[in-house]
Amino acid sequence: MSYSLLWLLFAAAAIGAEPLEMFSTDSRRWSRASYAVVMTDFSKAEPTAALITGKREKGKWKVIPFATAEWKGMALSAYSQTGPAAVRMPLTARGWHAVYVGLATTSGGFNIGGNGMKARLSDEPVFKRMACNVPLLPNRRGVIQEQFLTVAELKGQSVEIAPLPGLPATICYVKLVPLTEDEARRRTSTRSRTSIATFDGHSWIWPFRPTTAAELAEEFRGFEDTDIGKWWFQVTGADLVCYPSKVGTYPGEGTTDFPVSAYAVYTRSLETLFKKGVNPLKVAREAARAQGAEFHVMLRPAGWVGSMPYEETFNSKFFYAHPEWRCVDRDGTPTFYMSYAVPEVRQHLLEIFRETLALQPEGVGFLFNRGMPLILWEDAFCARFKQMHNADARAVPEDDPRILATRAAIMTEFMTEVRALLDETAHKQDRKVPYKISLGTFAKETDNQKWGLDLPVWIQRGLVDELAVTWFAGLRTAYRSR
Repeated sequence: MSYSLLWLLFAAAAIGAEPLEMFSTDSRRWSRASYAVVMTDFSKAEPTAALITGKREKGKWKVIPFATAEWKGMALSAYSQTGPAAVRMPLTARGWHAVYVGLATTSGGFNIGGNGMKARLSDEPVFKRMACNVPLLPNRRGVIQEQFLTVAELKGQSVEIAPLPGLPATICYVKLVPLTEDEARRRTSTRSRTSIATFDGHSWIWPFRPTTAAELAEEFRGFEDTDIGKWWFQVTGADLVCYPSKVGTYPGEGTTDFPVSAYAVYTRSLETLFKKGVNPLKVAREAARAQGAEFHVMLRPAGWVGSMPYEETFNSKFFYAHPEWRCVDRDGTPTFYMSYAVPEVRQHLLEIFRETLALQPEGVGFLFNRGMPLILWEDAFCARFKQMHNADARAVPEDDPRILATRAAIMTEFMTEVRALLDETAHKQDRKVPYKISLGTFAKETDNQKWGLDLPVWIQRGLVDELAVTWFAGLRTAYRSR
């Protein structure tokens, strides 16, 4: 048991909570846990051609003996570069059961690295990713961590085991806990979901190298067992997107030399998926719908390009095609950002939203905390400032209230344009429920005001439906480009 788990159990006792209720998938919580069947002999896994009992071979699981205080058995072992084939363990149990897989810590030699594999029942379309999250004991003995797979009516299925890219794994057992009718019914009933999850549009792809829709959907397996009821799903940047787009750019598009392999893997995975006709954003949207969760398409409003060595990894074609529309600092220094004071920039992002609305999410929005600035002292802003205040924006202090008021006017205008697009699209689609606007903003009102996020006005005018806050604000001085 890990120290973090111990701490949570002690905390639960301190507040009078039932520890096992805090960990609803713990196999000990079921009333018939003592009747569980534990399958520890993976030498019986199929196909036998995927197993080896002697010297390790690429592409095969090594069957190795293990022992605990309770059980002995034959485990499956693979290194990070083994790349074994998927195997299956036939299940003889029948009826409703909770299914678990026992994974052991995996030594990385002198360093303890990550580990992982994926499992599913043979009649399930999507694997569930798993890992042993506890360290080796001080004497370097391994620890088995039990991972919940699913609750299902067993009627002749197998448990299928497959590797994850670049990760070692040691799988020790499959546990089947019989359930009462009441337990099975409660487990499959509708749950209350009040939390929101955010996805960055990037790291759900590159570590796992997906090449099919089913492999993409593995990212979301397990959310059905949580209280997460809304997904704020970032397409990756502003117009940097993870789906085949006629408007935006997928990160790394046209790039042949990447700074690190992870970004190359991300781009090549997208290209493989696109060639197969797979739209990753659609896969995510459908996964949310299948789980009964709201799906909101979110943009990082300042996510256009990156500095060296990422200038060809995050590489918005729109940004490079229009240097005249970029944000410019007070001293004339160009930046990596596009100006929202420019109507064409705002329209470009509206077209990104228009594309994604074809999937009919529940809403769209911005994670403003994922990038600033949106407006500086470029000509378009200075012209608007002159129009509103009859003064030179570059000649007044940076924190002049008129600077903030001008930024707020521009951003309120943009949010009004977003609302108009949503209402127009909802009407064309004959939607009965209006689209929502969700925003991630800053915790301090001074930070929101600094960047033109006039939340009181937006709330009053119905330009925002849901808000989340973060403690930090972007610093524009960190993002200058020479």
